[in-house]
Amino acid sequence: MEQNEESIKSLNLPIDITMQRQIKSHVYYLEGPSGRFILKKKRKPGPRDSVAAKVLAFLDISFQREIFINRQMAEKSFSFFKAPKLVSSDGRDYMLFEYISGIDASIKDLTKEEIACSLYEFQNSFMNPYASLFDRIVSMGMKPISSLLRGILAIVLFQCGFDYARKALHAVKLSFRRQKPLKQAKLLHKDLRYDENYIISDKNELYLIDFASVVTERRWIMLDLIDVSFDAERLEVDFSLIKEYHQQLAKTQDVNGEVDLKAQVRIALMRKLIYYMHRSKYSNEQKKAFKRFLCETVLDDDSYEKWFCRVAGE
Repeated sequence: MEQNEESIKSLNLPIDITMQRQIKSHVYYLEGPSGRFILKKKRKPGPRDSVAAKVLAFLDISFQREIFINRQMAEKSFSFFKAPKLVSSDGRDYMLFEYISGIDASIKDLTKEEIACSLYEFQNSFMNPYASLFDRIVSMGMKPISSLLRGILAIVLFQCGFDYARKALHAVKLSFRRQKPLKQAKLLHKDLRYDENYIISDKNELYLIDFASVVTERRWIMLDLIDVSFDAERLEVDFSLIKEYHQQLAKTQDVNGEVDLKAQVRIALMRKLIYYMHRSKYSNEQKKAFKRFLCETVLDDDSYEKWFCRVAGE
């Protein structure tokens, strides 16, 4: 605790602190005469970290990107969602946010129209998520398809076998044929889930948080919406929410009917299931269920076709 106190003091925050509590790694709740705040610190490599870990930490500019995006958020006004106000940042090591008093509610407690409009507004906010040219270059490896291919080679190949890895690559290839790149790039949060990275305030307002993974995307623009609609514990997709967002696109004629739902959902499910298969949050039984759904339904062309037609009501 004393070490944390000293590290926070070393940041020279522009507020007086009377109480602090660590919420999770590198995130703190602070109180003082001027109000309540959330402090987010950049993770720095420790003396016991390997040379490779220190190099990766040096190349990781996601924290600077998050600062960059939050500063842009402060200059914009949104109708359907909000972002916590960035009170202070040194542009490098910390971000100090206003504290949002949240309630025990899920994003699913909002209407489908509210969710669809919020994500549509975020995706079309025309912010530049890249803090520098170096950031833009490094971020190519953070694109959804890049992380999916890494997951296939690092997880599917070793946990499911060569045949399923081949099927996964085949599914990616088919999806790319179905979904052509769009003319207008959209913002992707890339780390939204039905149970994480948002706050429902005590005024019933939706706050989006944690913008470290934001990228621009011209092809897989519905991943955020599908991620929110996918209940990992039940292995269910709320397709009515997906259709609501698709109708929002159609109303605005934003992409001229160029979004292929079958390809969008398949890529999103592959990406999420592979991620969940190695996440410590889930039990071994849940991971087996993710693996089974991925291999038996999502990666098999005929099974996926039947599953999609059933849940989409086609």
